[in-house]
Amino acid sequence: MPRVLKKSQRFNFVYHKYKGICHLCDKPVPRDKADRDHIVPRAYFKHIGVNRPGWRINTALAHKYCNFARGIRSVNDYRISIGLEPKMLSEIELRFNFLGTDDNWKVKVYHHQLAIVDQLHEIENDNTS
Repeated sequence: MPRVLKKSQRFNFVYHKYKGICHLCDKPVPRDKADRDHIVPRAYFKHIGVNRPGWRINTALAHKYCNFARGIRSVNDYRISIGLEPKMLSEIELRFNFLGTDDNWKVKVYHHQLAIVDQLHEIENDNTS
């Protein structure tokens, strides 16, 4: 029977696997600003009707900010948006054909994220007024 790891142990595994470097921006990540990023968003697996793969192959290390800013875009879509060269696609991106194309499933999630960002901006503006 496979050993079940606690959340902190999974975080440590991913942190060491990526040697403390954000897979999105290629900069060092302090532990207090680090997050586990799903390479292929979990919502995508629901859309294509398959079970999600294990966390070991679908998680990578990222800054919390990079992870949030990436949203549901592909890794390379995000890298290009911040002026970096695209990376070679990972095994998981190739296996599930997650190539950053403009799929319909993204639209609903994307608009939901935009609404949250708009709400945060409104709260910030109210606090500065």
